[in-house]
This record gives sequence, structure tokens and C-alpha cells, in this order.
Amino acid sequence: MEPHYRAPTALESAIVRRILSVEQTFSALLAQVQDMEVATLDEYGSIAIRTSPGWGPAARGRLRRISPVGRCVDADGVPIEFLLFASGGLLVELEILRVDGGPILAPLRADALEVDVLPPTKLPPQ
Repeated sequence: MEPHYRAPTALESAIVRRILSVEQTFSALLAQVQDMEVATLDEYGSIAIRTSPGWGPAARGRLRRISPVGRCVDADGVPIEFLLFASGGLLVELEILRVDGGPILAPLRADALEVDVLPPTKLPPQ
């Protein structure tokens, strides 16, 4: 069954923007935020992201996948991680998880995120 896509909330857009703002090479992905549609995936607020396929060529380059990770700490000190995924030059998912699997206690805030960028995955030639 196709998930129900909708316009992102202000918080969802702000989190994606915050994660992508840490590196200039993400500017083509950042431009996709204005046109993205999202579908809620779980109780933490993870979302599937759908954008126009026309955005892909501008962001694709030689790297097929990116892995920027946002982190913050919940009210009780347990880390919450925000993993943003892109493939083929298109944003595809924002995964939000509390590392101990428990419920998120405090309201999420984009400005509370610290962001790191993991090395990109290069797909082997086909």
C-alpha cells in the first residue's frame, strides 16, 4: 500500500534543512526541501521523502548516497539520532530514533541538533 504523502510540517522541514546546512556540497539537496512531500513512517517522526525526479541530476554527481547524522539529547540524557538518506541525487528518508528504543520525551527542535557527515557510500560500477 502506498503511504500517504503530505506537505511537511515546519519542524520536519527545519530538521532536514539543519542537517543539510552543514556542508556546501548539499546545496542541491537543500533546494529539494521546498518541493518535498513526506509520509510518516513511525512514532518517532521518521519520514519517507518524495521529491520531483527532476532534482536528481543536479545533486547526483559521483556520490550516490549521503549519510549526514544529526544528534541531540532527550530530556533524560538519552541520545536521539536523525539520519538523512539520499539516493540518486534525491532525498528519500529521514530516520529519527532514540538510541535505547524508548519514547522521545522532549519536543524535538531543529536548532538543538549537532550534525556530522559520515563518509559517502560509492556504489560499484555496473
